[in-house]
Amino acid sequence: MRVFACTVILIAACVAGFGQAKRGYLRNDGKGANHNMVYIDYDRHSKYYDLVADFNFTPAGLQAYRDGIKLIKGKSTAPFSKKDITGLPLKWCPLLVYQSEPFIYYPANPENNYRMAFNDTTCIEYRADKVTVSQLLSVKKTKDHTYSIVRLGADKKSTTIIVHVVDSKNGMAIFENLIPGVKYTLMAPAQNIHQFEIIVNYSKNHKAPEYPFAVPDLRNIIGKI
Repeated sequence: MRVFACTVILIAACVAGFGQAKRGYLRNDGKGANHNMVYIDYDRHSKYYDLVADFNFTPAGLQAYRDGIKLIKGKSTAPFSKKDITGLPLKWCPLLVYQSEPFIYYPANPENNYRMAFNDTTCIEYRADKVTVSQLLSVKKTKDHTYSIVRLGADKKSTTIIVHVVDSKNGMAIFENLIPGVKYTLMAPAQNIHQFEIIVNYSKNHKAPEYPFAVPDLRNIIGKI
């Protein structure tokens, strides 16, 4: 299994650059309510880690979860039976790439703070108060470091997520087909995010644009594991 150093080398070799600035402030402009700072927070105990990895339901989020379960139960022909997810971390946060290295990212708009969790019957996706739930139909370990997960959403459509674990030390993984319109997503277990530095997009009014991170060739990385 690839260790962290090897994975970083692969990412570095596959990154398409955006002409990104040197470390420090990536962006610092605007005044008053429009003030926006994008910077690396070097404090591994920063409050922003907890904000990124907050898997607690808000009242609206809990209601959305319950409504989603009802919709699936009304459309699914398969019972909510427990699946064996042994060896697979339950909570995940995205990693984004800056200067060829993976970072945790705190977005300007909380609705862009995507995170995902499994339990033994469902897959839950969070974006602020917006919560989406899907039923786990099957979970299979297809290789030593690869999982195939079939899920059913409230729209009665089933999709297959492929999880490639590419880093045994930090649990870093590449998810295929997790987010609609995004083929590959680099993720880390929530329990391990303090092992990565965090980039904070501070926006007083939460309206600042998100930072345009480089897009690594994750498909090429998968081919090397």
